[in-house]
Amino acid sequence: LLLLGVMTIITSLSIYAQTYPGGVTGAEVWYKADSLDITNNQYLNFAETEITLNDCGDHQPSLYNFNPSIHAEDQLCLIYRVPIENVSERDIFFVGLTDPNPEISYLTTQWHRFEQQQPLIVSFDSIVRNHFDISNQKTYINKLVGNYSSVKNAHVNYYHWNQFDIDRKFKSYGELGETYIYIGKDYTDKESQDPVEYFKGKFPEYLSFPYPLSANEKNRVESYLALKYGITLSSSTSYKNSSNTVFWEKENNGIFYNNIFGMGRDDLSGLHQVQSNSMHYEGKLISSIDQKYKYSNEELLKVTSLPNDHFIVFGDNEQPDDGLRGEPNSKGVEILNRIWLSQSTGDYMQEFPVFFCLESAFLYDIIDSHNNEKGNEENQWVLWMLHDKYTSHDEESDFNSEFVNYYKPYEREDITACYGMVITEGEEPVEEPIIFFDGDLNKYDQFTFGVGPEIIVQFQHTGCNPEEGYET
Repeated sequence: LLLLGVMTIITSLSIYAQTYPGGVTGAEVWYKADSLDITNNQYLNFAETEITLNDCGDHQPSLYNFNPSIHAEDQLCLIYRVPIENVSERDIFFVGLTDPNPEISYLTTQWHRFEQQQPLIVSFDSIVRNHFDISNQKTYINKLVGNYSSVKNAHVNYYHWNQFDIDRKFKSYGELGETYIYIGKDYTDKESQDPVEYFKGKFPEYLSFPYPLSANEKNRVESYLALKYGITLSSSTSYKNSSNTVFWEKENNGIFYNNIFGMGRDDLSGLHQVQSNSMHYEGKLISSIDQKYKYSNEELLKVTSLPNDHFIVFGDNEQPDDGLRGEPNSKGVEILNRIWLSQSTGDYMQEFPVFFCLESAFLYDIIDSHNNEKGNEENQWVLWMLHDKYTSHDEESDFNSEFVNYYKPYEREDITACYGMVITEGEEPVEEPIIFFDGDLNKYDQFTFGVGPEIIVQFQHTGCNPEEGYET
């Protein structure tokens, strides 16, 4: 009972403890979508500030890599008020998925002045020296004389600028400030005078820091967002958690730099991802911990979890997923050109079973064509998953070793195969997990998929028992 009480207290503290993205403090706004809040028209700021967000758009709840997200079919619009006139540098992270055409708004500002006994007056007066407009195609920052950088990789957008040229400073009315920042609102381009439309699409998370982050802080924030939302960062970047533990090394990107995604837990960041796919390869390969993925990450978290600071991350070699290598391997399996690397982090990650579901019209077209061909009744093919546990990150496996594991799908639905459970001789799945990574504790495994005969015979030499006089 005492142990249970201690565990309950620790769990409660973990749930309600203040979190910081990537362990980085000082955000002025941290918006994370929540389905129930969106339904109730509530938009919470998780940063330790008094800034509030209000709705000015048309929003519905949705999912983005199995996590809650706003879906704005016609117009995204959130508004908050800050004293940007009092800062000269700012870092913003905007996560969103939208059609790149036409030009879509990300952020725009409007200045207002407050007069006693008078209603709030919104003005577009040019005296606003630190105005900015940001869209998915370009950025305008008024009177900029310092440096500005915009790093856009798929769906994480990072903006930094400094040194506003403010030749006169206006009074700031308390901490609220004089400027409204609109997320997603339409505006008119200051240079071309062309209209920029409302943001339309999915918008799960937003962060704004009123000071410049260090390179390490920026990396940790982006790593948190990338793992949570299945987004690939720059190939020159390692992924780090809030305590600076690297859970995806940039050296992996020499070959396996594409479609990076995975699962992991970082309590300080409030991150606990137990199912995922790459949003650059959405729906094609989904992975999960302990069992097949569910509708949402939150739903699977009700029945499974990972220890803090444990991760498993995957990246592929960007080879075509609709082509085979040519010659079959030694077991007669024709292997897909695309290969995935895994990197495991954490003392116990190898103890957690991993499940996969692969969608491949290409591979199932080959299998069905072969199996339906006259004369192949006794030579049926299946879609194998091949797993090489004894490999590294600096070369591709040829999947020819006797130590390669072969997994049959325990479930097929149309062109999707799911892997992770034992299959009996009667082709019935048994609720016994079969796929575990990092068995040799070297961090790295590789896997791929291929088509071949439904029966594969292997001899795996694992050692000998001199007392009994036989090999095992």
